[in-house]
Amino acid sequence: MKRIQILILLIALIILTALITSVVYVNSNIAAVQTVKMDVIVDSSFAFNLDTDAIHFGRVVPGNTAVRSFIVNNTKTIDLVAEVKAEGELAPWITTSAQFVDVPANDHRKVNLTVFVPNDASYGKVEGKLTVIFKRVEP
Repeated sequence: MKRIQILILLIALIILTALITSVVYVNSNIAAVQTVKMDVIVDSSFAFNLDTDAIHFGRVVPGNTAVRSFIVNNTKTIDLVAEVKAEGELAPWITTSAQFVDVPANDHRKVNLTVFVPNDASYGKVEGKLTVIFKRVEP
């Protein structure tokens, strides 16, 4: 009976060690994470919003699109890959010019975001966020 308990404890310890190692490895690959709010106002007319506190697509009529661009900067001395992810209620309406962007050391790349407001969208503000995860390039 005691041997079975020791064996179970040993197996649990091995599994726990493997899980912790995998979490540390995955997170050690991440160099930085940046998140920005974004929104669109579904309305019967078009209008711009050029405020810089978030990515604002402005007012968009259902069945139409709006495009915004942003710059992904790499100020580090190593090459990075930026993963671009839309999240929240607005996410299903967003497409990006690239989901993964190679950004060389001390360089930058432009990424376009397009929002398509569905024909059946209700009027009002729809919000989400854009997350950019900078990962080290694996050798």
